[in-house]
Amino acid sequence: MSTYNEVINVLLDGRPQSSPETIAKVVERLGEAVSREAATVLRKRQLTNLEAVWEAVKDQPIFEDEMRNLLKEVDRMHVLYVYSRFRNSRAVGPSLVRSALAQESRMRR
Repeated sequence: MSTYNEVINVLLDGRPQSSPETIAKVVERLGEAVSREAATVLRKRQLTNLEAVWEAVKDQPIFEDEMRNLLKEVDRMHVLYVYSRFRNSRAVGPSLVRSALAQESRMRR
């Protein structure tokens, strides 16, 4: 069971013809980048609101770099769909940040 199941389900509900495995792969890779950036933002800015953290991390250059890397492995349609929803959807962005931070917390234990 993935830490990101809630996010994956929201994305699949919005695009049921997408491959669940591919969406999960993109979300998990994005989640890794989000967890690193969100942890940095939390340390530097001491934000407490998930939406504020999401707003602070979503435009970081690391995501475009990660997207380019994923485009070499996964079809363009899935990558662009997940990244677009992360950047533009309050149903996906803050939820992904919350899941990524939870994953980061579990890994540090």
